[in-house]
Amino acid sequence: MLQFKIPIAIALAAALTLGACTNPDGSAYNGGNGALAGAGIGALLGHAIGGDGRGAVVGAIIGGTIGGLAGDSQDQQQYGGY
Repeated sequence: MLQFKIPIAIALAAALTLGACTNPDGSAYNGGNGALAGAGIGALLGHAIGGDGRGAVVGAIIGGTIGGLAGDSQDQQQYGGY
């Protein structure tokens, strides 16, 4: 049972850390929000496909990376690059 609680604790910590990602002007930070959404979806899919906590962690890493890159791309388009 402990093996199932660890990915949930990691996902909860990520949600609390990245849940309020905003830019200084108050607009949404798409990079952080995309990483959070991607990690959550990736963890769920990884656990469903892999059937264990290791699959959830791998899914969260891959999903978070892809989501973060997609959100950062949106930020660059919205703000004209960095």
